[in-house]
Amino acid sequence: MPVEGRTILMTGGSEGTGLSAARIFARKGANVVIVSRSQAKLDEAIKSIKTEARSPETQRFHAIAADVAEPGYAERVVADAAAWNDGQPPEIVWCLAGLSTPMLWTEEEAMKAARYSMDVNYFGSAEMSRAIMCAWLLPGQGAKQPPTGQSRPAAKHIIFTGSVLSVFSLAGHGTYMPSKFALRALADALAMEERVTALVRKEESHDRRGGVYMGIRQVPGIPNSLTSSFIVHEPMARVA
Repeated sequence: MPVEGRTILMTGGSEGTGLSAARIFARKGANVVIVSRSQAKLDEAIKSIKTEARSPETQRFHAIAADVAEPGYAERVVADAAAWNDGQPPEIVWCLAGLSTPMLWTEEEAMKAARYSMDVNYFGSAEMSRAIMCAWLLPGQGAKQPPTGQSRPAAKHIIFTGSVLSVFSLAGHGTYMPSKFALRALADALAMEERVTALVRKEESHDRRGGVYMGIRQVPGIPNSLTSSFIVHEPMARVA
């Protein structure tokens, strides 16, 4: 996935895995937009990311304070990012904001924790994916498409973050696993939906080189205990 010169938006980008990935993208020459609830953490994160820029004179970095658990947050974030990015929505979106609150299902706070996990882990990513897909695909909302006959545009990407508990169950994580199972199902559904709409767009344009090319994927999560220096060497974190 080439990132040099492209704009990447990352939720959960002010610390941990998100911040480490943002620093990697900066080293690869990308423009980076990070999203988090805390403006203070965002300010510190931007300073850290800027120190990694391959081309400090041309690369740009932006922070947006938002809570992914709030309904409707994503449309505002995408609009803010697009306004900052000369009217164009980010070409790559990575949803990294997430949390886990392990507890037994019979504990008093279990349902509260499960609902909040769904709000952050599932709906936070679901809303962002819909907002950016609307910006890319709906007429008048996304980046301009190349005229017929021009070269195929670079693919756009939506990345969801999963964990090992996206694929199998474990006692004590009933408050967390459903949100990741649901996210995995959404990724599969959106990938199929994009294949269908891509065929429709090709038929409408009568040109195989027109339209938006989009990839939707879910990557495995990285344990919180890993340090930034280790993450740099993770194969899944390497970008072209």
